[in-house]
Amino acid sequence: METLLSVIIPCYNSSQYIEESLTSVLDYMPITCELIIVNDGSTDDTLEKIKIISEKHPTKRIKTLTQENLGVSAARNNGINASTGKYIAFLDSDDYYYPLFWELFPNILEYSDYDIYEFNACQFNIADNKNKTLNIVSFDNEVCFNNVSQRTPAFRNSQWFPWARVYNANLFKSHKIKFPENYHYEDMYTIPQVYLASKSVFPIKNNLVYYRTNESSISQTFRKKDILDLICILEKYKSLSMATDKYQDIRKVLYPAAKRIFDLIKYLMISRKNFDVGIVNIIRLQKVLIYFSQEFPSHKRLAIYLFPLYFKLILSFRKK
Repeated sequence: METLLSVIIPCYNSSQYIEESLTSVLDYMPITCELIIVNDGSTDDTLEKIKIISEKHPTKRIKTLTQENLGVSAARNNGINASTGKYIAFLDSDDYYYPLFWELFPNILEYSDYDIYEFNACQFNIADNKNKTLNIVSFDNEVCFNNVSQRTPAFRNSQWFPWARVYNANLFKSHKIKFPENYHYEDMYTIPQVYLASKSVFPIKNNLVYYRTNESSISQTFRKKDILDLICILEKYKSLSMATDKYQDIRKVLYPAAKRIFDLIKYLMISRKNFDVGIVNIIRLQKVLIYFSQEFPSHKRLAIYLFPLYFKLILSFRKK
């Protein structure tokens, strides 16, 4: 039997939410789908709960992989390697699918052949106990890409959550796209590659995922390494562009995502008084910004070429 869809759930110490997450798959998943759970070295009772829940669904196709704690990127990569589906979806262990997801998938995959199916999410912020729609869908209608620039809406939106799409598995396997390990913001590098490799996209303007976040907590946990990781991702964007003879077109498409990362770096530097990345990393950042400088407004280009001075100006706005 052909496997239409592989759902990959990486989990680490997810005891609080793992049952809700797995049940949102196993209560609805048909025989043409498989669930791949990657236990990333959990030290709580996550694995025990996975076993209990799996035993309640003996007819479902479930693979449980256990690895040492290597991080979410390694877990997703291992899940991709173990998958047999024509399509792949990712779900975080503290999130869950709405039943509407299963009303649409995998049936839609039997009657269409797009590389990416993108959809929206309901974001629940634990800090203020509020829901809002997270607008991830970037296209108004289905598109078969004839040129690089047609992908621009996805890069303008720059909502790179891996779980907000269903992907043709060949985008990862044939193009050898992996999530970078030991990086934060790994989705900012991986999902843009997937869009560049894709030939088509199908938008679904419904909330299909319930996504939990704690914005109050996240804002307190930024680290100096986050800035260095973001600089690395910008350098990878540059490499992606330069690896093809269409580098000018790809650079233009990548620009909105690159600018968003640069804005995040500035925010982190201003909001974290003790962050000092050093002159070497400032020069690294300047080099990659110079590469994208043609896409910046003209009044910003001088700041890029005088970047060490501009960076001092940024830091002068730090909170006291």
